[in-house]
This record gives sequence, C-alpha cells and structure tokens, in this order.
Amino acid sequence: MKKIISQNRITVLLIFSLLLIIIFPLILIFDSKSLQDSRGIGIIVTFVTIFVGLVGLSIDFLLFNFIKNKLILNIIELIMILMFLYTFWPR
Repeated sequence: MKKIISQNRITVLLIFSLLLIIIFPLILIFDSKSLQDSRGIGIIVTFVTIFVGLVGLSIDFLLFNFIKNKLILNIIELIMILMFLYTFWPR
C-alpha cells in the first residue's frame, strides 16, 4: 500500500491544500468572533475554503500520476497556486 504523504510525494500544491484544510477550521474554532456577521458569511467561506483544499488535493493527485518529473510538477503547481492567489487575494 502506498503512503499518501511520503517524502517522495510532497509537492507545493499538497502543502498548500493541507494548509487550507487545517488552518481555516482552526480560525473558526479559536477566532470565531472575526467570522461572525449578520449573514453568516464567515462559516460559508470556511466551508468553501475546505472544499477548495480538497479540490487541490485531487488535482495534485492527478498531476502527480501524469507528470513524472518532480521539478516540472512543482513549477506547474506553483504557477497554479500563484494564479489562484492573484485571482482571489483582496485588493
């Protein structure tokens, strides 16, 4: 049985996706006042962010299986992450 997270398997998108999945629920637990508003947008944003992290994990899995050169894989994933952050980063 292959390990999902092994030293040979760690990529940029895997780390980014795991951080999204781990950090936002912790913010929801420890700093719930910053996420509360009258419309409940903070909780929705948290669940959407977790979903984006899960989509990132699945994209990472697919790219890892198709691209064998790890350097090219990490460069492609870094470009994807930078495009995502450029699109959604508040101005």
